[in-house]
Amino acid sequence: QAVAAPSEGMQALFRPLEHLNNEAASLNEVAEAAKAAGTDLTPSEMVMLTVRCQEFLFHSQLTANVANRTSDGLQQLFRQQA
Repeated sequence: QAVAAPSEGMQALFRPLEHLNNEAASLNEVAEAAKAAGTDLTPSEMVMLTVRCQEFLFHSQLTANVANRTSDGLQQLFRQQA
């Protein structure tokens, strides 16, 4: 039996997670390229990598916060409806 394609709403829900996944993959590529080069990172490269890691952490925390607040709101809605 064929499975239906995800709805537009479900796709919108997963967009932030896909963005986080893409950011993590990008950071991994930069780290792997630096490792493959076999040389030490310059101070500016180290700062830029640190900034990108902090940006990724911020986006992760923001996404988790939104998800938690959405979950709390839905739970409250269901309690009010019961």
